[in-house]
Order: sequence, then structure tokens, then C-alpha cells
Amino acid sequence: MKDLIGKVVLSMVLKRLSWNGESAAAAAGTYAGYDVKKRSLFSGIQGQLNLKGGPGRVVTSIEGNPASGTERWQINADAMHVFGRESAKVTPYVGAGACVVGQEDGKGKRPGLNLFGGSRVRLGDMHFFVQMRFTFADGAHFSIAGGLRPTL
Repeated sequence: MKDLIGKVVLSMVLKRLSWNGESAAAAAGTYAGYDVKKRSLFSGIQGQLNLKGGPGRVVTSIEGNPASGTERWQINADAMHVFGRESAKVTPYVGAGACVVGQEDGKGKRPGLNLFGGSRVRLGDMHFFVQMRFTFADGAHFSIAGGLRPTL
């Protein structure tokens, strides 16, 4: 699993989609972060869907620790609310959702809950984001992550 995640993250191409001539409704990007409890780095890929141009977003992601020996992975399905106008330079956001956390060593998969908040900075056609997340699954984990994705 860690090899697959590493290859996907390295080969990921940021892309934007457009439907019916509207502004981009879906985007994909990459991110990296640090899990404070496990004291390890992680990386991931993320897809985001804009809900009819409003402040709501559906965010899915998969992440793992390909560079560390923990072999922990996590799949997330979250809902996010963005505050402010899409054209604003800086926009904060909050969200929550479900996750599945697992280990490649066969210790099983555990369902969990994500609570997160962050801010994104518009850089032309891209958004740089920084977020803090609490994950409650195999214990409580606090992580800090940052990444880049196309503007929706």
C-alpha cells in the first residue's frame, strides 16, 4: 500500500474539470503533513467537489506514510464549509467526516471521525491550503497538513 500511495502522489497531475461551461466544479491535488501522535510524516491525494457553486464541498482523500516504517493509511470522506467569497484571497474553512484507518501489518481497519479546520490562500488558478485535523479512530490523532490544488 505504501508503494502505491507513494507512486500515485509522485505521479499526480493537478487538474481541473468544467461542466456546462461553469467554473471548475471538481479538482484534485496533493498534500503532505505531520501526525503528532505517531511522530511521522504522511502524504496524500485529495479530490474535491463543489456543491452547486455554494460554500459546501465534498472532500475525499487517501493518505499514508510511504517514507516511514509505520505503514499506516487512512481513507477520508468529509464535508467542508468554506467561509467568504470564492474570489477572496484568503478563505477559512471547517469540516467533519468519516474515515477508515488501517495498518498494512494486518492489525485491522478501524472506522473513525475527522474534525478539521484550516485556511486557503488563492494563488492565481491555484489554492495553497493549511489545515489542522483531529482524527478519532485508533486513538485520537492530531495532524497538520498543507497542499496545493486548483481553484474551484
